[in-house]
Amino acid sequence: MKPIFVLMILLISLPMLSQVSQKENAEKAVEAVKHIFPQWKQLQFEFDKVDESAIPDYLQARFYVTHQDKKVPVVVYYRKDMKYVFVGQFIDMENNNSLTNEFAGEIKFTTVDMNTLNLKNAARIGELNAPVTIIEYSDFQCPYCKKAAPTVKKILENYKDKIVFIYKHIPWPKHKFSRKLEIAAECAREQDEQAFWNFHDIFFSEDFKIEDEKELQQKVMDIASKNKLNKTMFKSCYENNKTEALINEHFNESKVFKVSSTPTFVINGQRLLGALPYENFSNVINEKLNELQKTK
Repeated sequence: MKPIFVLMILLISLPMLSQVSQKENAEKAVEAVKHIFPQWKQLQFEFDKVDESAIPDYLQARFYVTHQDKKVPVVVYYRKDMKYVFVGQFIDMENNNSLTNEFAGEIKFTTVDMNTLNLKNAARIGELNAPVTIIEYSDFQCPYCKKAAPTVKKILENYKDKIVFIYKHIPWPKHKFSRKLEIAAECAREQDEQAFWNFHDIFFSEDFKIEDEKELQQKVMDIASKNKLNKTMFKSCYENNKTEALINEHFNESKVFKVSSTPTFVINGQRLLGALPYENFSNVINEKLNELQKTK
């Protein structure tokens, strides 16, 4: 029995040794490319896998390069005898598609450790102990955030007992009035949580437009009045930027996790970027709910 046992160990170990060799050769191929493209020297390449390519005697290796909140796939081709290496698109002319892109796959987004986030310092709908936590990093003057608002509303309607939705601010400097809009919404929340969401809905409505700061102040004061807020308290809060520190806190948190665009959603640690279709969100939410169900 002893020789059979040794043989089994060898059979299992050979692919592992081969994979180590493939990884080393793939990394050597990347180093060779760096000599030709100096900009590659600034990048960190994370090896993923090696496979046979459609080019005779050539292997294809996939690496990931981390850029802000994304892991971008990069494909390198190299000959098995390590004599030649190249990068670029390998096109199947007969079927008119890129074999390089097929092997590369999609861009991945880095995950967020939910335990490191402050979930209590922002407006929310739902209970913090809900199975799924959704955080939106957003800007009231961001057109894509406005486009995403109806989708968010649908999510809240369909998953209201299963999620907590948390809204955090990223006031982009290029949006002239976004910071003051956010200050206004947070001043409203100091008096009434629901008032925040009323401000939120109005700011993202199609007919809400602002030409100057005077018009902005008039509109937020009108909204405060309609929400039956204490106008003296609200005006003092708004004019003295009393909630700006909280908005800066949200913004600084987003920089730690390299949020680079709005809207950015974090669903139990998984990122989704942009005004995506409802199905993209429901697929992730259902996946997270199923994962939790399996652990019970």
